[in-house]
Amino acid sequence: MSAPGTFQPAPPGKLVISIFRVHDCPSAGRVRAEVEAALDHLSATAVIEEIEGAFLSPTVLIDGAEIDGYPLRSDPACRTVLPAAAEIEGAILAARARREHYSTPGRCPK
Repeated sequence: MSAPGTFQPAPPGKLVISIFRVHDCPSAGRVRAEVEAALDHLSATAVIEEIEGAFLSPTVLIDGAEIDGYPLRSDPACRTVLPAAAEIEGAILAARARREHYSTPGRCPK
């Protein structure tokens, strides 16, 4: 699920990681640090954008896809359970795999 009007195509070769958050949610900073650590561990690059609004916060979308178990909802509250580093890394690897799959000539998103 993606919020209306927030998805933007990634620049060539770069993932777009969107962190949806409510104002003053202390968990948002922690999840951003985990995202940056995961990118560093995987030697990956990404555009990281933070979107403030009435969301279950923080919620991370990687190339428009949610991390399994942490859906984007319009519940303006701060999460107490955050995705683990391994879950974030797995989502980044899955996004890379989708990009490789769909960049093959003759394949298109389903």
